Amino acid sequence: MIQLLKNNWMKVLSLVVAILLIALAIGCQPKVPSLMDPNRKVSREELQIEFDTLLKIFENRVRTLEDDKRLRDVLLRFAFVTAEAGTFNPLSLVTTLAAFYGIGSAATTTTKAVKKKLAK
Repeated sequence: MIQLLKNNWMKVLSLVVAILLIALAIGCQPKVPSLMDPNRKVSREELQIEFDTLLKIFENRVRTLEDDKRLRDVLLRFAFVTAEAGTFNPLSLVTTLAAFYGIGSAATTTTKAVKKKLAK
């Protein structure tokens, strides 16, 4: 056996190197810098999870911007109607403020629920 290894040491060494290279190629996943922490390297699956999380955060913030724009439009419409009519109706103001309070509390509750779900 030893004589066989002495005569074919180059083939044995080549076989060992080939096995190590194949194991290295199969076992090591490519990694890239994280979207959330550039100092940390992540694999494809981790990068997809980070991307999905950031996409949900983006969609939530766009929804919040749209809600704020709708609220501003309602306030401006109310101001224009009041200025145009020349009269001020306190009951209308109370109703409008109650509606804004309801919208605000619903948005806060929804935001807290989304954050809680994303934290899981």
